[in-house]
Amino acid sequence: MKKEIFKIFKIFAFLSVVLVIITILSAAVDTENSKAGIDKVDKVINEFHNEKENSIDVVVLGDSEAYRSVVPLEMYRDCGFTTYVVASPEQKMYQTCEILNRVLETQKPKLCILETNLMFRNFTVFETYQHKTEKVFPIFKYHNGWKSVVDTDYKYDEVGEKSYKGYRLIKTVKGAENVFFEPTDNVRKINSKSLSYLDDLIELCEKNDIELMLMSTPSSKNWDYSKHNALKKLAKDNDLNFVDFNMDKSVSIDWCKDTFDRGDHLNYSGACKVTKQLKKYIGDNYDLPDHRNDAQYSGWDDDLENFLKKVK
Repeated sequence: MKKEIFKIFKIFAFLSVVLVIITILSAAVDTENSKAGIDKVDKVINEFHNEKENSIDVVVLGDSEAYRSVVPLEMYRDCGFTTYVVASPEQKMYQTCEILNRVLETQKPKLCILETNLMFRNFTVFETYQHKTEKVFPIFKYHNGWKSVVDTDYKYDEVGEKSYKGYRLIKTVKGAENVFFEPTDNVRKINSKSLSYLDDLIELCEKNDIELMLMSTPSSKNWDYSKHNALKKLAKDNDLNFVDFNMDKSVSIDWCKDTFDRGDHLNYSGACKVTKQLKKYIGDNYDLPDHRNDAQYSGWDDDLENFLKKVK
């Protein structure tokens, strides 16, 4: 009996030591102190946190469809409210909730726009548990962090496109052919895990007095009528505004000229068309401030000038 108790004690002691080591290592490589193992979501958030505190009126969440379709600086130029696209490649809904929580560390947006393509992206329960574990113990995610501790000259790769308030500019043209959306009454099923995280997102917005709206940006490869029907029902069930720019004829997407990858994403020409209609929709449905004559937002004027030079 004593031997059994001693074995249990040894196992408990060993696990306790391992837990202490993991906790110490996690503190050493936390993203607050290290760029070790930085992923796509971290990169977007770190870039976003360069914005002046409480200076963003609108945040756009989503995946690459979002950051290829919305041009914040052009909305500022024409309307005066500030927008940031906090989107990352292949984003999943559990990441979206984390991103908004991290946005709220420094900002108090009045409007949150969710680009809906990610609602149809599947993920496993294991991924969500892994995500939660990595938040508690960052060492499992930033496992190369020890390099920055023992070698102060160690350099991490920092790759990625330059963004303009989250918009990723590309002017290349690679058109899509024979684009036609077949009308249907079918309703695409949205997986229950995404719906559950949408509930969390809605609750988070309500708690922080943020209005939430859904938006679908044009994509000949990722959109169809069954998805539109599902999102229209989802928006109605949750009393959310929903705008589908695939259905909005005023956007006038030319699939021969407004895409850079044969219809998957929009190029700058297509993004300008979406942005034009989005700013009109926001102006018609939400009350947002105009910062264009506010000296505290002079940095936006500088960024706008540099952006316009880039796209000229």
